Amino acid sequence: MSCFFLQELASRQNRDTNGEIKAVFVYNFSKYIEWPVDAYTDTFRIAVLVGNKTVFNALQKMAVKHNKNKNYTNHVVISELTNLESVKENKIVYFDKSCNTELAVINDSIKGSSTLLVSDNYPYGKPLINMIVTKNRVRFELSEERVKRANLKVSKLLKNLAILTETEWNSVLEKVENLADSDDETITIDTKDLNEIIGVQKELLDEIENNKKRLQEQIDKLDEQESHLTKHRKSIIEKKNMIEDQKILLQEQIEKMDHQEKGILEMSNEMDDQQDQLEIDEKRLAEIRSEYSEVEDVLKSTEELVQRREVEIQNQKGDISEKAGEIERQRTLIALAVGSILVISALGFWALHSYRQKKKANVLVLAQKAEIEEAHKEITDSIASAQRIQKAILPPDRMVNEYLPNSFVMYQPKDVVAGDFYWIHKKDNKILFAAADCTGHEAPGAMMSVLCNNALNRSVREYSLTDPGQTLDKTREIVIEEFEKADDDVKGGMDICLCSLEGNKLKFAGAYNPL
Repeated sequence: MSCFFLQELASRQNRDTNGEIKAVFVYNFSKYIEWPVDAYTDTFRIAVLVGNKTVFNALQKMAVKHNKNKNYTNHVVISELTNLESVKENKIVYFDKSCNTELAVINDSIKGSSTLLVSDNYPYGKPLINMIVTKNRVRFELSEERVKRANLKVSKLLKNLAILTETEWNSVLEKVENLADSDDETITIDTKDLNEIIGVQKELLDEIENNKKRLQEQIDKLDEQESHLTKHRKSIIEKKNMIEDQKILLQEQIEKMDHQEKGILEMSNEMDDQQDQLEIDEKRLAEIRSEYSEVEDVLKSTEELVQRREVEIQNQKGDISEKAGEIERQRTLIALAVGSILVISALGFWALHSYRQKKKANVLVLAQKAEIEEAHKEITDSIASAQRIQKAILPPDRMVNEYLPNSFVMYQPKDVVAGDFYWIHKKDNKILFAAADCTGHEAPGAMMSVLCNNALNRSVREYSLTDPGQTLDKTREIVIEEFEKADDDVKGGMDICLCSLEGNKLKFAGAYNPL
């Protein structure tokens, strides 16, 4: 926008009408008013409410001259409004009483916008800027309260030129009324006032230029910070995706372990049943062997008896007839003994056959035992893999020694994987370190430790928290947010001691763990 045309105004004072003079002031108000950053556009719009054609035509001529000058990057558009529907689209709106619109209606139309209202000869304190022409100069009042509500800033030069009190405005208004009674339309401007105003104007222009340079430096710095923040967010998203992949892999391993444990339990129960049956069969075989031994003893006694009888028969050949009945009884006894031997032999054969079947069953049990041992090995390997994953989230010893010299870590979890973990991080000049115990043991506790460790890292890295209390509050919010994503009701928690060390100053915060 061009500078204040006070010199031009002085040279034209004898030939310009009041409307053209007011147009110069309306046109140049834009140089000394600062609009909000979010209201900036390449096109600067000035509107005149239907009524004063002289001001409208004069503003159009100035805009044409401005737009032809290649030194200006913005474009000025002058428009004439027939209604108030699009009044907020303009930076400056001029009106006087000839527009036949009530001032209260016009003020209501710009509520919530940063539009500067410039009026002519209205009561004091009603518009934002109110102009009046006296005998010696063009004067205007400035309502600082209304300008502030419109989120606009006014330069010192404009404040110096403006009438800021109602008493002074009433005095000027009285002079205008006296001037109207005398029919004197001559307007002059004091050259001394012009020189003083131009000097103040030059200082303000230099100040505005310096402010523009500082604003551009701040914009460049913000762009650089935005680029760095974008890279940091991208890195966080990649790490979060990697953690999600690890969670999925760990869940699959846990499900596989549960399935293997179920199979092992079923096989163990089956082996226990087979072992009980084997013990019953061995006990029965022992009873059969005992019975077979008794039969052998009886058979042996019977054979000895037969031998003795034969000897007696040989010795008593002479008395065969008398002993025939005795021999017949002995033969019957022998037949019974032989029958008993045959029965006992059949029982022995059956016992031997059962023994061989049990031996085959034992071979099958051994094979199943080998399968169980193999499944146990796979479970052990899975748990070892989970242990390596959990160790990966723990800070290395070199980091602990670097941040906390003359310190040591004693980490002895109850199981291979557990919910216990320790954590350390350095942010600015603060060193944060913690010891935590998550609910659950083995795999469930390990998963909770991964989730809680990640929540601690996010609280410090993503939300830039270093106060132990605030860090624990944010960590709790993140963990609860993760649990709320699940369809099932998930229960879990963490006992923790968290400290921050800055120089010799130590801060502590804990959850179910005292200092």
